[in-house]
Amino acid sequence: MEYKEIKHIYTKEFVTPVMGLSFVPSNPKACLFFQHGFSSHIREYRHVGEFFAKNNIAVHMIDMPGHGLSSGERGNITSFSEYTDTFSTFIDLLDTQLPIFISGHSMGSLIAIDYALQTKRNVQGAVLLAPLLGLNLGLNLVLSGISIAALYGKHIRMPYPLIPFMARKRHAKRYDEMFSDPLRGRVITSTWSLEIQKKIKAIQKQAKNYTTPSMYILAQCDKIVSNQDVLKFAKNTNVSEKTTHVFTNVEHEMLHENEADQILSLMLSWINKKLNV
Repeated sequence: MEYKEIKHIYTKEFVTPVMGLSFVPSNPKACLFFQHGFSSHIREYRHVGEFFAKNNIAVHMIDMPGHGLSSGERGNITSFSEYTDTFSTFIDLLDTQLPIFISGHSMGSLIAIDYALQTKRNVQGAVLLAPLLGLNLGLNLVLSGISIAALYGKHIRMPYPLIPFMARKRHAKRYDEMFSDPLRGRVITSTWSLEIQKKIKAIQKQAKNYTTPSMYILAQCDKIVSNQDVLKFAKNTNVSEKTTHVFTNVEHEMLHENEADQILSLMLSWINKKLNV
């Protein structure tokens, strides 16, 4: 299946310039908006766009403010809405008439869920990869400590603390290459930490209002996301069509592991089922 890879810098449509990347087949049957997680960027997920475009599904991605080639302070937000509004505006700009699916990894899934709770668009389904609906206990303690500064009105920056929570036992070289990427985030701020924790709590409280058909894909060896909190959210949602898959021996960055092809095929199968293909 032939497709076009389209890069575009949006300079006027957002508060600050952001970078978008699309993979568009000649006659797509659906549209997938895929959102990267914190400190990551869209170029790390080119294989996702290529895979779905080859299977006749258009894929659109955007670097969040402060990420990748988008502008904005690295590792900082004043409100989580900066992320969700960017995702929403991006979808509105493309204004596709195709069936819409949303997806993301980690914080990207949290953004997708927040969008689904607010939008009036008919979202056909959400594929949520290691959704950041709860934090590993150790990481939660770290971010809680950092957030205290924001509660007292202090804005501090510190080195990105999530890397020690990446087990990296199976693919140490691959993970080292990933985190040596100059476009990868290197810092977080006290404000970011506070906003992330606030949004996780708010989303959990809104679970009963979540109505989007969803597939949750979890990594058994995830040292960042609390799978227990993900399952709690899924259980409390007002969705009859929901399914969960747990990949054993897989770590947080699941789309960069050996099982990536299996995960992408699982996503495609679920989307095709929703499209009655």
